[in-house]
Amino acid sequence: MRFGFTTSFSCPKDRIDPDFYRAAKEAGFDFLELTAVMIDSISEDERKRLAECLQKIGIESMGLSSLFPARIRFFESSGEEIEEYLDNMFAKVKDLGVRTIGFGSGKSRCLPENMSRSEGMEIFVERVQKHMLPYLEKYHYDMVIEPFNPAECNFILTVAEAAEAIRKIGSSLIGILPDTLHMIGSKDDPALIADEIGLIRNIHVSERDRVMPVKAYSPECFAYLQAFASAGYDRDVCFETKCADFRDLRPALELLRKTIVK
Repeated sequence: MRFGFTTSFSCPKDRIDPDFYRAAKEAGFDFLELTAVMIDSISEDERKRLAECLQKIGIESMGLSSLFPARIRFFESSGEEIEEYLDNMFAKVKDLGVRTIGFGSGKSRCLPENMSRSEGMEIFVERVQKHMLPYLEKYHYDMVIEPFNPAECNFILTVAEAAEAIRKIGSSLIGILPDTLHMIGSKDDPALIADEIGLIRNIHVSERDRVMPVKAYSPECFAYLQAFASAGYDRDVCFETKCADFRDLRPALELLRKTIVK
């Protein structure tokens, strides 16, 4: 099992953060997940500096999260707009060691008003197949779909719904990325995790309000982590939280290891 940190809430959205990357490495994390927002905000020279910085520190940037900006409306933007964005973004991160693309993007993924869930599922599957899979294949990336909570999105809210979409898409390149914060918000059933454990390829860990657990987990978050552990999960796990004090990184990682590793 590898442990990472997703930088969405812990690092600036418009510049690289070598101090955090170094602190994560020193605390024992294996990799980082960068955000598409940050990658899109920096220059080509800054991306080169980012690659050099990560290599010097000795920490990998395995994943890319927050794929689509809000201006891309997955159900309404043209296929050409989606493809142009993906080709551009994937080209920007190809030299950073990214292997897995996280498709959360709650604002982008919301169903339009008056579109039913069944119609949305049909369109979602068709658009992933037609406009996303060719670029995942071109750049040799995997993708994980992140179920959201109903306060932030209205489509794919549970692990079971993500599994339904993946089976309809029919590609081994796509898996599930559960996030404990969203699972708490959606009241996802921890008893159902074992049913889809083979599709789960990464986990984001966070308490409510993107708090990083340092001393103990809430009962809700603990129940999900125990369910993953009991189902035999042994792949990537990441915090996606705020981090105001770098000194909290090591004890948070130690607590996570003790909780999820069987």
